[in-house]
Amino acid sequence: MRLLLLREDALRATGELARREVLHPASEGPTGHRSDPGLSERFEGLLRRIESLRSKLGIRYRPLIKPQDVSLDPEGLLSEAEGKVSELEERIGEVEARREELSKREEELAYQVAAYELLEDVDLGPELLEEPRYVDVVVGKLPRAQADGMEDYLRDLICAWEIRSVGRDEAVVVLVGEEGTSDALSGLRFVPVELRKGISSEDLELERWRIREELADIAEEMENLREKWGERLSFWEEAVRANLRLLREMEKFSGTDEVVELSGFVPLNECPEVCEEMGRLTGGRFYAEYGPVEEVGKEEDAPSKFSNPRFLRAFESLVATYGLPPYGGLDPTPILAVVFPFMFGAMFGDVGHGILLALAGTLLAFHRRLRRKLGNMGEFLLYVGGASVIFGFLFGSAFGLEFEPIWFRPSGDTIRFMELSVCFGVGMISLGVLLNVLQVLRREPSKAFFGQWGILSGAFYWGGLALVLRSGGRGVPLVPAALVFGLPLLLMILGGLIWARREVVEVLMGPVEVVIGYFANTISYVRIAAFGLTHAALTSSVFVIADMLPREAEISTIVEGNLLIVGLEGLIVTIQCMRLTYYEFFSKFFLEQGRPFRPLRLVEAR
Repeated sequence: MRLLLLREDALRATGELARREVLHPASEGPTGHRSDPGLSERFEGLLRRIESLRSKLGIRYRPLIKPQDVSLDPEGLLSEAEGKVSELEERIGEVEARREELSKREEELAYQVAAYELLEDVDLGPELLEEPRYVDVVVGKLPRAQADGMEDYLRDLICAWEIRSVGRDEAVVVLVGEEGTSDALSGLRFVPVELRKGISSEDLELERWRIREELADIAEEMENLREKWGERLSFWEEAVRANLRLLREMEKFSGTDEVVELSGFVPLNECPEVCEEMGRLTGGRFYAEYGPVEEVGKEEDAPSKFSNPRFLRAFESLVATYGLPPYGGLDPTPILAVVFPFMFGAMFGDVGHGILLALAGTLLAFHRRLRRKLGNMGEFLLYVGGASVIFGFLFGSAFGLEFEPIWFRPSGDTIRFMELSVCFGVGMISLGVLLNVLQVLRREPSKAFFGQWGILSGAFYWGGLALVLRSGGRGVPLVPAALVFGLPLLLMILGGLIWARREVVEVLMGPVEVVIGYFANTISYVRIAAFGLTHAALTSSVFVIADMLPREAEISTIVEGNLLIVGLEGLIVTIQCMRLTYYEFFSKFFLEQGRPFRPLRLVEAR
């Protein structure tokens, strides 16, 4: 979509596009034109001041507003916020200055109290400090780490001293010695403590308590300021961030002093509504043109985004971990939503364990705070937990206790379980090859026929499987084997050299990779049976261990063992399902990465 707007309408129009989150800008950097540099600088300054106030009040950053609540009146927002922020800054400055003054005085009193107590312990009166005769008497403080080095500094002097710790890192020292003794302490960062005449340590303690009460009053006042201003500061901060983000995005738009051009990618079904809204905001003073990216030759630049029903979004994150499908490419999310729970259930088939996973998923899905933190994890656990319950009935297992299976018992028919796993793998690999052919046939016909996962490699795989099954383990005849295995590989080599015109080494290595890849990928699906049997063995071992323990520990062992299996093995099985999905399935057709759809936003995505 391309929009031409009068500059006076640009901020409102861009704000509406950002509010709707429908425009992915085509511009990648600033054009050098800033519509109002002073406005951006005022917002940047105000944002720094608000962040500083939030930090001083101990308020965590919490986005409080939704896109529809953001004010798109920059001048109004600035006039409202700047005055109030200045008022709050002044008040907090006064409170902090008073707190700093009191804290400093309280610290000085702490040293004085410790000094008086130390003098009393050694039977010295403060008057000796005022008129010492023949000796040098000094009271001061120094870092506690330096106190251990006093003996080295005073080794050659006749003196004595007492030390008392104050706080975590400081100490008070009373030193009595020959004249000039105090000068020797200069290298220990020694600072004299001023003692007042005619006052006792009890009087100093009372003064400390009065200061602490004032500090408590200041802390209470800061708490009141936090409660009064916290939500308002968070609101202003988010609104300032939104307007500042909008102004920075507008710097990327081209145009003149009178006209601004916005161009970018918009979902095609949103375009008529966007044009209608632009007409309402500008009074019809705008120009718009749009069309499918295929018609304007922008397919390679077009971003892509998932467009699945809500109940499939739990699997979008699994796809996104591998990559984002390119624009016009295949989104495997619906397929993954079927095959992933199927594989998980086959490896983790147990009615009881599946119910536990489903209950955990229900909690995560419907608990608002947990859902905000963990996203669609709850729905994912519901799906895989439900699949485990279904396979638990099919396999006849609940918390490791066996009952009559609807289908068969894996531990009693291991070969059958492995054969079914390999058959499932053959189906998944074949589906991956077919999806690859369908994707590239229109764009690169040669790759669809001669590529590593093209029609000829598929013919090699399916023909080889048919020949092996038909032989029934009696050996494969030489001539049919040469035709089935050799002919597709030979055609791949010739097609790569003649039609695709690829390098000789690349062409010759293609068949080798095909043979090894198909064989390794097919065998890899045996892990479904392997982990399914492991699950059954682990659950039965819990009961074996419980039988060996005293009766009072039997129940707790069974409960803890099953919870451990659900947590630990559930994670391992998930990883194995992801591995089979990514390396054996996605690798066949998911060969290109798309650009994520990043629309203009007023509020950061959460």
